[in-house]
Order: sequence, then C-alpha cells, then structure tokens
Amino acid sequence: MAAALACGLAASAHAGTKMVKTWSEPALGPLKFQKVLVLVIAPHESQMQFGEAVLVSLMKRTQGVAAHAAMPNDDAKDEQKMRAYVAQQGFDGAVTLRLMASSQEATATSGIVPLYTGFWNYYGYAWPMVSDVGYVHTERLFYMETLVYSLKDDKVVWSGISKSKDPKNARQLVEEVAAAVGKDLKKRQLID
Repeated sequence: MAAALACGLAASAHAGTKMVKTWSEPALGPLKFQKVLVLVIAPHESQMQFGEAVLVSLMKRTQGVAAHAAMPNDDAKDEQKMRAYVAQQGFDGAVTLRLMASSQEATATSGIVPLYTGFWNYYGYAWPMVSDVGYVHTERLFYMETLVYSLKDDKVVWSGISKSKDPKNARQLVEEVAAAVGKDLKKRQLID
C-alpha cells in the first residue's frame, strides 16, 4: 500500500490478492508525496512494527517513516502527540493499513458413485444413495483496509479494501496488498 503509493510499485498483485472495493478523490492528479507516515493499526505492537517495516522497505521513491519506529507505541496512539510529531517532521502524506476481518472458506468436492442395477432390488435402491465424500479444501481469507491521506489537506485521497486468499506468511500478505493497491493507483494514474 505505502509502497504502491509512494514509489510506484510495479509488481502486479498475486492471484491470491485482489481489490474488492476502491475509491479515490474525484479529479485528483498524480500524488507526489515526499515524506509519508506509515501506520499499521493492529492489536499487537509486534504486528504494527512488522507491517510498517515491510511497507517502508518497499518504498523507493518516497521517504517512508514507520510510525512505531519514530514514537513509542503509547505515544503513537495519542492523537495530540502524533499531530505534533507529524507537523514537526513535515509529512505530506500518510498510509494506513488495518486488518478488517479474517475468515475461513471451505469448499467440498465430491463424486457420485454410479447407479448399480440388477444386483437384487435392495442394491438397486441403496447404491444410488451412496456418495463419495471427496475432500474439503479450506482457504484463509484476509480483508485489509488501506487508506491514503494528503496531510496537507487533511483528507483521504484514496481508499480500498483488499481480499487475500491463503498467504504463506505475514510478509507475503503485506507485499501482495501493496502490489494490489499499487496496481489500482497506477490504473487511476495517481502514481507512475
């Protein structure tokens, strides 16, 4: 997300991640942020720090700063302290990432045993009711919300919700979401 916004990430999204909803400010021109605050909103500090570090590492053309690397966790959650820090450091953009929901989706595959007739009436009746249970495949789904802000105007300029299926790990999840966001921002000509 931040990578896509700030550096024009060229990688395409993995087939396991796609944007399900996006919005951008009408008539918005290309985003030319110089310094972007990256904030991952998660229940555990380690998750916030990890996500922010991955996003910042993807940023090549814009200076990205992880919120929790610059401020202790309690300070990062304090709006007044964050406002003072953002003003002092001269940020012109911000990107937030938040896990909205996760779930599992099961898909069953089964086959029907062929109808057998002629082997007594009972078997002619019973066999059509037998089926192969097949197997069940379970996918983990993650819905992530990404918001891009212009801090100079104090407004959202882009938002999106992505859906990721079965990422191998947290790094892959964050990278795939960044790529999907980048693809949408490029399509809208908000980044190069």
